Amino acid sequence: MRNVSFIIKKVLMFAFALAIVSLLPLQNNFLSNNTVVAQASETKSENASDARLTYTTMRLVVGKERVLSVRNLNRDAGEFASFKSTDTKIVSINQDADSSATIVAQKVGETSITVTIKDAKKRTIKTLTCDVTVGPPAQSVKFSESDVTISLSDESVATTLKAILKPGTTEEKPKVTVSKDDIVLVSDEASVSGGTATITVKGLEVGKITLTISLENGLTDTCTIQVVK
Repeated sequence: MRNVSFIIKKVLMFAFALAIVSLLPLQNNFLSNNTVVAQASETKSENASDARLTYTTMRLVVGKERVLSVRNLNRDAGEFASFKSTDTKIVSINQDADSSATIVAQKVGETSITVTIKDAKKRTIKTLTCDVTVGPPAQSVKFSESDVTISLSDESVATTLKAILKPGTTEEKPKVTVSKDDIVLVSDEASVSGGTATITVKGLEVGKITLTISLENGLTDTCTIQVVK
């Protein structure tokens, strides 16, 4: 009887161990499935976070326009963007497509554009913002200096010229031209801040040129640049 009881115990222990082993693949599959779900969720989150605007700040002149777009929309998820102006009296919006809109400056002021990204079920994925400053067009422009001398011997030093635009709140970017581009290099045509246009020039050859700055309304001013050894 003892032998029979011992054999029965052995059989029961073996059956129990076999049952445990048979469950392990199921557990592994359960963990594997959970891992896949987590990875899919992370991928979706990463795609949403990748969406960004071509501009986070924008400076415009009254009457001018610029296209604002959303990059890296998840097309597979049916994502699209809607654009809304906080103050339509300052800037209006003409939405061109599901990822871009034309921003039109209407009057002087500051406002923001809210861009809402949604999926195919119109659930909000992400909200982005672009701050917009609208300034008046420039009415006058004048160089702070009429004559400038640049030394060719020190090639590492560029000369920065200033041009004053009025009114000082303008966001207009004037056009800069040189009479002979083989004598000087204009590295930054016109960086405007606070009504002051900054123009950086560098001497290339000995000689004299005329630098001209002009506005869309036809007003201009000039500066003579002499490049010496």
